[in-house]
Amino acid sequence: MATETFQHFKPDLVMENLQPIGVATPETEVQVYEIISDANVFQMFYDLPGTWAQKVLSQNQVIEFCEQFRDALTRSTYIRAQFLCKKNEYKPIIESNPKDNLVVIYVSIGSEDLSMSPTRLGNKFIYRTTGADNIIIVPAV
Repeated sequence: MATETFQHFKPDLVMENLQPIGVATPETEVQVYEIISDANVFQMFYDLPGTWAQKVLSQNQVIEFCEQFRDALTRSTYIRAQFLCKKNEYKPIIESNPKDNLVVIYVSIGSEDLSMSPTRLGNKFIYRTTGADNIIIVPAV
């Protein structure tokens, strides 16, 4: 359950029109990319290999990842991790318009706790690479 995994769980997931978790997904091998230059979230994910659909983890997979690797994630360095999820897991992703059904789940990881909040894929905010380890986690292609 997300509220048990994340000490600071943002209920504004509803604001992003995320549908309730429900699609069962298999265990998936992931790749972790370090963000080495300032960029907005669309550009960060766009620059990764694969189609938009190949970069998506289910909401359950994000929660499971954070539960399984909690000890590795909660260390002395502040980490910001980003995962790409479908807003509605039952709708397809339109490759020419990924913002329609995709949202970025932003997980802040401190020394002892995790917090989770969504951000729009079209968010123009520039994420800076200073002050934290910034990573993107996607399925292995």
